[in-house]
Amino acid sequence: MFFENSQYNALTGLKNRKGLYHDFMHKYAEFLDPKMSSPFSIFICDLDRYKKTNDNYGHKAGDAVLKNVASILSQHCGDLDTAYRWGGDEFVFVMPGTDLEECKQKADEIRQAVKDSSVTVSVLPIKVTMSAGCALYNRSKSIEENIAAADDNLFSAKDSGRNQVY
Repeated sequence: MFFENSQYNALTGLKNRKGLYHDFMHKYAEFLDPKMSSPFSIFICDLDRYKKTNDNYGHKAGDAVLKNVASILSQHCGDLDTAYRWGGDEFVFVMPGTDLEECKQKADEIRQAVKDSSVTVSVLPIKVTMSAGCALYNRSKSIEENIAAADDNLFSAKDSGRNQVY
């Protein structure tokens, strides 16, 4: 899958970091207005022990896993939601109009879907798990600060045993 648009990740077909920043300036601008009362949530997730997948099965298998996870994320996007490949095996999921509890529920549905899926490479089924950290978007803070808040919760999920949502 190849996209000429620099806002997309060629491997996964998801928007990349540049696409996220563009969307925050355009697609989500009205939701970021400090006067807006509607909730806005994000989560960041990554694959548990992804390096081991690459080491054990090779980078082609690792790429297949990333494509599978990107597909699962895309399938779980609502009308206003967007999934982004943040980098490596990290993804950001943006949900305007969604409160923190709904964000955690959606992240957990995706976590379970990833856990239940597998990718077959050279007749070997490869299964992975993911962890996620959720945050209610604070409109008085920058995009980076909000992602950092979600990332702190991702670290808590990892520290608590992985394959969890915080």
